[in-house]
Amino acid sequence: MKYYVQRNIHIEELNALISSISTFATSNDIITQELLEFILAMLYPPSISTDGTIGLLCEPNMTEGLYSLLTVNNLTINTKEVVLKIIKCLMDSRRVPQQVRTQLRLETNHIGFGGIISDLAPESLSVSIIREILNLIINSDSSIDVDQLNIVMKLCSAASLDVRYVAMRKLMSCFIAHPSVCRSYIKSHGWQETLAHFFVKFPRSISTQSSQCLISSNASNEFLAVGSTDQNNDTDKENSTSTSNDKITFENLSTQSQLFKTSSSPDDQKQERTVRQLDLSPVADENAHRKLNRTVSSSSSSQDLLTPKSRRTSINPFIDSKDATPEFLQRNSEDFQPNTFVTVTTPLQSSSASHEDLVSIVKKENSTDDLTSMNGGNDALSPLPRSTTITSIKHLYSDEENNEQAGRLGPEVRQILGVTSTEDTSFFVPSSTNPEDGGLLEELCETLILTIVMVLWKGIVGSGDDAWTSRGQIFSALRYLHRDHEFYLPLVYIERRILELCMETCLNDLKINGAYHGYDRLYRRRMSDIRKTTSTYENNCRELIKVVDDFISQTAEINDRITENFINGILPILDTMLIFEENGTGDQTVSTLVSHNEHWTETSLTGLNILLNLLAHPNVLFCGPASVRIHSLLHSRPLNGREEAAYLLSNVNKIFSSIAQNEDCEHFTYLLPLMKTIIDKSYEILQMNVQIPNVPLHKATSTALDDFRRYCSSSDSQEWQMFIQRHIEPLAEHYRSMSIRPFHMNMKIWWNNCHEMMMIGIHKRNRQIGEEKLKFQSHIVQQWSIRRRNEQQRNLKLAKQRRIHQTHVEQEWKDRGKYIHGERGPWWNENDSKERHWMLSDRENIHRMRCKLIENNDFNTHEEASRLRDNLGIDSIAESRKSLLEESLKNKNLSIQQETLYGNSMDEQELLAVSNETQSLLLEEKEKMIIGTPCSLITSTFVTEGKLEITNRYIYFFDSTPQKACQNDFKYPLSWLQDVQLRRYNLRPSALEFFLLNQTNFLVNFDKKLRRQIYQKIMSLKLPGMKSVFSNLSMSMTPQGILKESKLTEKWVTREISNFDYLMMLNAIAGRTFNDLNQYPIFPWILKDYTSDVLNINDPNIFRDFSKPIGIQNPKHIEDVRLKYESFDDPTGLMKKFHYGTHYSNAASVMHYLIRMEPFTTLHIQLQSGKFDIADRQFHSFQSAWLNIMDSPNEVKELIPEFFYLSEFLVNSNKFDLGKLQISNQILNDVQLPPWAHNSPEEFIHTHRLALESDYVSAHLHEWIDLIFGYKQTGQAAIDAVNVFMYCSYEKAVDVDAIEDPVTREAIEGMIQNFGQIPSQLLMEPHPRRQTHEQAVFEIESQGRALNVFQNLTHIRAFFVEITPENDKLCDPITFISIPKNQVRSFMQQGIPDTLVTVSISGVVGNNGWQPYDKSLSSFFTFERDPTLQTERNRHIIAAPFFPSLEINSRLFAVSHDAQFVFSGGHWDWSLRVYSLIKAKMISSLIHHSDIITCLTLDSTGSILVTGSRDTTCVVWNISSGDSRNSNNINDQESSSFISPAVTLYGHTSAITCLHVSTELDLVVSGSLDGTCNMHTVEHGVYVRTLRPIGDPIINIQLSTERHILIQTEKDDTHLFLYSINGGFIRNRKLDYHVIDMLLSEKHIVLAVNHVTSSQQTNKKLNKESARVVAARIIIKDMFEMKTIQTIRLHTHINCLYFTKDFSHLLVGVKDGKLIVLTAEKKALAKNVIKTL
Repeated sequence: MKYYVQRNIHIEELNALISSISTFATSNDIITQELLEFILAMLYPPSISTDGTIGLLCEPNMTEGLYSLLTVNNLTINTKEVVLKIIKCLMDSRRVPQQVRTQLRLETNHIGFGGIISDLAPESLSVSIIREILNLIINSDSSIDVDQLNIVMKLCSAASLDVRYVAMRKLMSCFIAHPSVCRSYIKSHGWQETLAHFFVKFPRSISTQSSQCLISSNASNEFLAVGSTDQNNDTDKENSTSTSNDKITFENLSTQSQLFKTSSSPDDQKQERTVRQLDLSPVADENAHRKLNRTVSSSSSSQDLLTPKSRRTSINPFIDSKDATPEFLQRNSEDFQPNTFVTVTTPLQSSSASHEDLVSIVKKENSTDDLTSMNGGNDALSPLPRSTTITSIKHLYSDEENNEQAGRLGPEVRQILGVTSTEDTSFFVPSSTNPEDGGLLEELCETLILTIVMVLWKGIVGSGDDAWTSRGQIFSALRYLHRDHEFYLPLVYIERRILELCMETCLNDLKINGAYHGYDRLYRRRMSDIRKTTSTYENNCRELIKVVDDFISQTAEINDRITENFINGILPILDTMLIFEENGTGDQTVSTLVSHNEHWTETSLTGLNILLNLLAHPNVLFCGPASVRIHSLLHSRPLNGREEAAYLLSNVNKIFSSIAQNEDCEHFTYLLPLMKTIIDKSYEILQMNVQIPNVPLHKATSTALDDFRRYCSSSDSQEWQMFIQRHIEPLAEHYRSMSIRPFHMNMKIWWNNCHEMMMIGIHKRNRQIGEEKLKFQSHIVQQWSIRRRNEQQRNLKLAKQRRIHQTHVEQEWKDRGKYIHGERGPWWNENDSKERHWMLSDRENIHRMRCKLIENNDFNTHEEASRLRDNLGIDSIAESRKSLLEESLKNKNLSIQQETLYGNSMDEQELLAVSNETQSLLLEEKEKMIIGTPCSLITSTFVTEGKLEITNRYIYFFDSTPQKACQNDFKYPLSWLQDVQLRRYNLRPSALEFFLLNQTNFLVNFDKKLRRQIYQKIMSLKLPGMKSVFSNLSMSMTPQGILKESKLTEKWVTREISNFDYLMMLNAIAGRTFNDLNQYPIFPWILKDYTSDVLNINDPNIFRDFSKPIGIQNPKHIEDVRLKYESFDDPTGLMKKFHYGTHYSNAASVMHYLIRMEPFTTLHIQLQSGKFDIADRQFHSFQSAWLNIMDSPNEVKELIPEFFYLSEFLVNSNKFDLGKLQISNQILNDVQLPPWAHNSPEEFIHTHRLALESDYVSAHLHEWIDLIFGYKQTGQAAIDAVNVFMYCSYEKAVDVDAIEDPVTREAIEGMIQNFGQIPSQLLMEPHPRRQTHEQAVFEIESQGRALNVFQNLTHIRAFFVEITPENDKLCDPITFISIPKNQVRSFMQQGIPDTLVTVSISGVVGNNGWQPYDKSLSSFFTFERDPTLQTERNRHIIAAPFFPSLEINSRLFAVSHDAQFVFSGGHWDWSLRVYSLIKAKMISSLIHHSDIITCLTLDSTGSILVTGSRDTTCVVWNISSGDSRNSNNINDQESSSFISPAVTLYGHTSAITCLHVSTELDLVVSGSLDGTCNMHTVEHGVYVRTLRPIGDPIINIQLSTERHILIQTEKDDTHLFLYSINGGFIRNRKLDYHVIDMLLSEKHIVLAVNHVTSSQQTNKKLNKESARVVAARIIIKDMFEMKTIQTIRLHTHINCLYFTKDFSHLLVGVKDGKLIVLTAEKKALAKNVIKTL
């Protein structure tokens, strides 16, 4: 494929490639990646060819859809990386226009990346993916969209460590390169929670969350509600919690930490190791953490914990190094070795590291040595080694970034922020099998914290409430996430580190602006001057002091919250605010932040609270600076009342009491002077001179400090303690409540506000993501899905075409095999021949008779069903079942393989859904959809769900059942549609039945609401082929209206249609159809005499009583049935009264009659639960069936149409085991026929049909019609006629759709199907009686219409028409006559004569005019001779000469039904000639045979032409229909396009002599000189069977419109043979005369004889002249009996015969060039004939 397109790819190919990617993405990652890499190879490296590909990819809806692949979970990370590489190549190309760039950045329509991150799993992210996405946002041509940046960062915050680090580094780089982006970033919603989420390690388990809720610090409750709880009470609670948690052992904590070894992503699972030396997971609470620290300290020294040896030994030897390596370390990095790390030992220096780093959390002891070791200036700790793991993370950067800086952005950010202090996070990194994780985590945490501080101070501008609310939200986000998640670092450390850097940055801002240059003598004056112009920094310092105070006041244990960096940050800020300066300089301009009434401000109180917390810190280095500043504060201003003094004394005394027992504590050095100053300042205010006059500190002695220490700690200290408790504490508590607690309350309100604003930001961010997801789905995913569906549709189309083709090939091979291995094939072997089995076809003739049998390729003997009926085991037939199963699987195996190959790996539901939506792709090009709707195809054997589509050219049905996809698909030309009739299905008016030109039909069930629309739409098309008796009706939707407007009743009354045809039409209008067994056509029982040897159809006593239902044919039953009706009572009121509990027509009764014929045998077995019914209940005898009717009123089954035309259903030709009768033990086989049938099914059918058409039945059939279709069907008339059935059988009796209960609805539907359905009522008044023959003739003559010749054979009159002059030179006998039956007439041509085409022996074509008998004309017909026939010069002759030795007869010619063309054979060049009657010239010559054409014939539809030749073959030709055959539209060059050969038929060994074709029955019958008659199908040319009448050459063949084949053979004698179309021999007759031509009607045979019989030659009464005159005869015989009915003598030889429409005229072409017209003579109007209706 690469070679094919690498040189020049077109847009169609590239589009198909992307469409293929859309399809494979859901099922095959490997192929998807290969196709994407193929596209990438066409883009990189850049070249001239790649520019063309880029231009094609810039076309609409080409590339932006690739973003959808990022959200497909089935695809690997590598595949998604290739997607982004393709997009990167496009973004880097100069040929991509700005509009496309905007689309690729998802900026069009503000789509954004929210839709991607909402569907993209964090574990599916890689470094390359996130880098490319961020580059798309950051490298924007316009301003950087910070909202999209924040959204993408949100996704990265839940990814693996390497992805988080790269994302954070990208963000920091962006802030450095674009400072405005940092300021804009704070406007994005929920950015605080986004950045805070980078610290999340994994979600806590439920048990851990519960534990955290119980023992968490007060920090988690700060933003929950505003309360009035005292800080001391909070402290007491904390202390109690701490006390209870002291019992937690190190082992327990270690066990508990194992609960946190889950991971948020597969990458994290690699990063979490099962063996750790120092676990970074936060412990249950801080107190437990401290307990852990003490345990660790007691068990091993800090040096042992941190030595490289201990870190190396912590690696788990049972974990494979490759598996343990994180994903980002397994990438292809040349500079990185996954299992190498370097341990660097560096001394702790105060200049580069804080006094307390993260090691304090894992190593902390309350000893003087530890406190001293924290001092950066202490030499004892300076050489302490620190083990730091440094990893190579160069592979995480892009090439540009590697060139820019190989390591970290930290120094640059520190320079921007003015930060110099650092803090080592390496000791928090978990020791694992892959220590590289630690270096990456250290880098991530450092970068993250610096980024947060950068946003807080460089992004957020200002010092107002909004600015600090935004800053505070970062802490709220951290605490909010910490409730339910474990962090990589302790929350205390994160908050402390952020505050440290914030304080340092704040000081740096003051330095830059000149506000702070150290603590010197000029400090106060400089601060006074700067403060006037730097209110922003003053406000920032004030707010920062509040946050710091809140941070260190959250718990009584502040050891983890205060470090050297912390002290170095807060004390300068306090100094900057001039809180502790003495106001004794005399400079009145310097303010000490004291109000005019000398009350302390909030900042002063907050700063004092901070100093008091520092004063209580165990580290003496922190205590000293705090005591100095408090001491300075006391000297700078007087105490404001007793409460303030008591407050200071109370706090210092608590600190003093806590260390009083430790005599060597260095804190006394700072606390005793401070205590002395407080006592001196408050001695009189607090009335110490009265309460404790002996307090030592007030005395000015050199030993006052030591004395006070002993005074407080000795046994005499009760005086001091009582003083504190009784006098000082109440005052201090009052001061706290009035001055301190309001400040803390304000902070809690502020925290609540921060939390609320944070949650609002999260909500807005999530809502933005949701909106972008909808846009992404709408503009990207949906379009991509459409592309995928279209591609799947295309694949389905191809797969279906392959399946159809494969099925066609298989079927073709089977069909050809039938000929090749058949008796006429080259591989015929009589010994290997198999018995053939047959089943009933659904093809119908013009009388709607289904009389043709087709071969049953899946025949089953149903032995198992027979044995189950007889209660026998089925072990003996196990092998038979196995063989049948194997054969079935063998037949279906190929289709299953095809489904697997071309099913695109879709499941069945998706295949079904796509198939239902995409079948229209199978439509041919340039077709316009007219109707497309889901439906159900209803047949007699199954119900198939599918889709009906009607275009301007074809009718399609697509089977949507996956198990049998395309099995029931069909396609018919729309021009074939002749009729559409309304039908019901399960008594719902929801179905339509379509009738086609080839006499096929199909029943389709729709949604009830759609049927009327579909019907009206079809009728509005006004198709020219819809010419049936129903198609021209109005839009009446009622069967009564259709019957009335069709005039069928009038035609039946006047005997223009037979009883059989009328009943079939009534059934059709009433909704009865062969396609639904529950609505099968209904025919009456005709006879009641099934015992006589001879049946006299003129005897009224042999017929049933048509005025009574079949259930009461026995008069004895009438009263019983009426009594049953009257006595019936349903207590529920649901069931109405009825006479009969069963029905005269239902599926069971149809299968009862047709049990011997497939597919009804199989349906019967299915109905009987897999077995045959017992023999006595089966239809086995006419006599017993009638006796059952006479014996029981419950036997109400009427007959079906097959009783009047199909003899095969009476014969058990398939040899099924139907069982034995119980009484006689007679084996059931064929149906036992009445004696008068002479054991001949054909004779029974013939006699039964004669009885149906008899005068008695004609005179009484209307009575039965009233019962079934008429006014006696319902109402009081039905009750009087004893003709009421179950209520659920009637139309509109039950509205099934209105029943909501599914059980009830299913029960009602079952009743409808089982009990049967009453036909639609057609008449509301009595049906008229049929006229007698005399009355009908009178009626026809009075209307001026011609009589049927066969109805008046005794009065035939002959007329001679001169075609050519009597001149011997011009005399040219007529050999072919035809009046096309579908002649097209325009409005102006109405009334002109029809075209009568004649062809003479010499090929002269006559285009004559013909008009049949009409009452306005005095003659019997009108004939207008073609003027060109008068002179030889003007004659139109078929151009090609005929073969010299060939006899020219009527079988060599045919005329198209539209009177446009004449088809001729017999030409010397073996051609088929097409002569245009309009142009009067030959327009086409087609050669397909290898010898001359000896015969040809046209079917009744005019669309099929069949030719036979001396080459022993027959060719079926397709003739296109419609306006394309109009002579005005056909050029001579294109004249052969409307006729084309379709299939060639083989099987004869000699020349073909005669043909006949029936498209309705899908049958071609051919006769040959070899004495055989072969039968093939028309559509596929499948060999069916061979008839061998006698062995003599076959001269002529005729096929009746019903089901008979008439064969004429001639050698020494002439014989006629009558067969059924199913090969059954009926009768033969030997003739003693030579037959020139013959015609076949439904009941008669017409023979043309051209010689005088021997009896006439020897008759002495005839003279020689009379013998010469009688030269020919027309003999009319009965078809079935072959007895001569009438003979018509002519005085000239006959060449051909032709019947006009309705058999009104018989045209005879004779040898003298004349045309003889035979017609029924008009009868005189007899006075004694009374016209009755």
